[in-house]
Amino acid sequence: MPINENHEKLISLSGISKKILLKPYYYEKDIPGAINDCYLREGAVERLLKAANSLPENYYFLVFDGWRPFRVQMALYENLKKELQEKGLTGEKLNNELAKYVDYPSVDKNRPSNHLTGGAIDLTIVTDEGFLNMGTGFDDFSKKSRTNYFEEIMYPNEEEKVIRENRRILKEVMENVGFTNFDEEWWHYDFGNQNWGMKTGNDAIYGGILELEFKRNFSGVC
Repeated sequence: MPINENHEKLISLSGISKKILLKPYYYEKDIPGAINDCYLREGAVERLLKAANSLPENYYFLVFDGWRPFRVQMALYENLKKELQEKGLTGEKLNNELAKYVDYPSVDKNRPSNHLTGGAIDLTIVTDEGFLNMGTGFDDFSKKSRTNYFEEIMYPNEEEKVIRENRRILKEVMENVGFTNFDEEWWHYDFGNQNWGMKTGNDAIYGGILELEFKRNFSGVC
């Protein structure tokens, strides 16, 4: 997909809204190069704030990851590759399974990994009582992580109905403000990058950012 880079800076999500909480997952997992914060491009932040404000009362976003340094992308790719190889996957099967869950680490700003653009976010919804049941944890690389997995169960039980509804809530509030979902991961949403462009038919507006280029102030804080 073509990229018409708009040069928006990265903005920290820390303290940007009482409805947006952070849990920098890869920093907590000691992934090399991970940072103790989450960043998105300005346009993506504006939409995330709108989505957060549309959540039901006492519902909050919990963000696991946003913009990702190249070193982190490389570590995640190599870790999953090793895990799949240990399960016996090789060749085309290995590459296809890798591509489902972790973008190839690219330093080409015109063909970037989606999290290197600042337009990709991994998140869930929590309440005052804890996490909404989404059926799997974050970074669960199984078929149950597919966003529509519980939609396709013909006769869901009561728990499966709850999971289905919770995923619907997340998907609706994110898509209503312009994000698109990555089908393989219920937690992954995009705005402005090539994933988003392929879903919407628009040129991407965010290319790759290999180093942290941030904007100190953001007028949309609420």
